[in-house]
Amino acid sequence: MIGSTPVLHALGSGPIRLVVVGALASSVGFSRGSTGQATTAGGNWQSHAPDVPRFNGAARRLMVEGQRTNGVRNPHFLGAVAGDNTAGNPGTPPANMSMTPGGGLRVVGLGTEDGAGYVDLRVVGSIAGAGSWFFNFDAAGGIAAAAGEVRTVSCEIRALSGSYPAGQIRLQAGYPGSTDQQGPDIRAAIGAAPVRYSFASAAGAGTSSIVPALRFVVGSTPVDITLRLRFPQCEAGAFMSSPILPATGAQGAATRAADLGVFGLPAAHQQRGALVGSFMLPQAASSAAHQTLFALDDGTLNNCFGLRNNAGGLAILPMRVASGAETVGTTVGTIAAGSVFRAAMAWDSSGIAACVNGGAVQTISGANPAVTRLLLGQGRLDLASALFGEIWWLDLHATRLPDATLQTLTNL
Repeated sequence: MIGSTPVLHALGSGPIRLVVVGALASSVGFSRGSTGQATTAGGNWQSHAPDVPRFNGAARRLMVEGQRTNGVRNPHFLGAVAGDNTAGNPGTPPANMSMTPGGGLRVVGLGTEDGAGYVDLRVVGSIAGAGSWFFNFDAAGGIAAAAGEVRTVSCEIRALSGSYPAGQIRLQAGYPGSTDQQGPDIRAAIGAAPVRYSFASAAGAGTSSIVPALRFVVGSTPVDITLRLRFPQCEAGAFMSSPILPATGAQGAATRAADLGVFGLPAAHQQRGALVGSFMLPQAASSAAHQTLFALDDGTLNNCFGLRNNAGGLAILPMRVASGAETVGTTVGTIAAGSVFRAAMAWDSSGIAACVNGGAVQTISGANPAVTRLLLGQGRLDLASALFGEIWWLDLHATRLPDATLQTLTNL
C-alpha cells in the first residue's frame, strides 16, 4: 500500500512543494515494506508502521534509508533475569547473549523504553594485572559473516550511576577463526544521556561468523558503573543506520525495508525543470555505494539523471545514465557530514546544471533521456544507492531556472 500525507498546494505559478517540514505532498507516493524507527521532536525513538514516512528529530526532516538487516537476534533482551546485585547471583543474560562468567558483569535491571527493550548492566570490580570482561550480543555462529564483508556494530549506552575511573570500554567485532577487531575507547564519552555508539570492521580470512560485543578492559583500579543498553545492532555496511527491531516480544534477525518516495512527473517537467532542496547526510558515503539526493528516471535502470554524493566521500555531483551508459559530472561541492546543505539541479534539452550552497554551477551537456518520475532519496530502480540521510524541503520548478537563480536559492 502507498501512503501519503495531506495535500500541500503550490502557490500561484511557484514551485510544487514536494517535501516540507514534517510532511510530504499528497502527490508523492511513499512506501516502505516494514516498520521503521525515527526520533520524535523530543528525541525519543518511535516506531513507524509500514508505508508511513519518517520525519526525524526536532527538525522533522524526511528520513530516507536503504534496506538493512540487524543480525542480532534478540535486540529486545528477551529472556534476561535480573540478579540480586551480588557476585554470587549476577543474573541471567538475555537469550542468545552471554557475559564473562565469574567476572564483574551483573544483570541488575530490565524493561522497555519507547517500545524497545533494555538491560541494565552493572560493571564492578578490578583485575590484578588487567584483563577484560565481555557482554556478547549474540553467540558464535549466530550471525554469518564472510572474509572481506564490512559490518557495523552499534549499541545505545547511557550511564545510570557509578563511575569507571580507569580502563576502557569498547565495542568489539569478534571473528571466530580470525582476528577480533575493536572500536575506539568510549569510556570517557559515556554519560547520562543515551548515545548510539558504533564502529565498522571487515571480516578477516578464516571466519564464518561475527560476534558483536561490548568489551570492558579493567585493571587494578576498581570500577563500579551501571549502564543501560538498548538497540544492539550488527548490520552489513560501513556505517550505522537507524535501529532495526523485530516485533515486540519476538526474536530473530530483522530487516528494515528501503524508503521510497515517488512523484509522477507532469509532461512539462519531463522536458525541463529544476529541483531545489535542503539535505543532511549524517556520514560520508561508503566506498561501496553512492548516496542519491534525488533522481529522475523512466522506471528502468537504463535511463536517469540526478544529484548524488559519490561513493567514498562527501562530494556532490550530477550524473546521467542514457541507454545504460553513465556520465558523471564535475563535483559541485564538498559537504560536511551532519551539516545541512542546499543543492539544486536544472534540466532542459541542452543538458543538466547543478549547484551546492551557492557555489559554481557545473553542467553535463547534451540531450537527456526521457523520464517519467522523480525518486526522492533514491537513485535507481533497485534502490541500491539510497540517501541514508534526510530531506528538509524540496521544491520542483516548472522551468529550467537560470544558473544565477540556482546559486541564489542554494546560498545558505
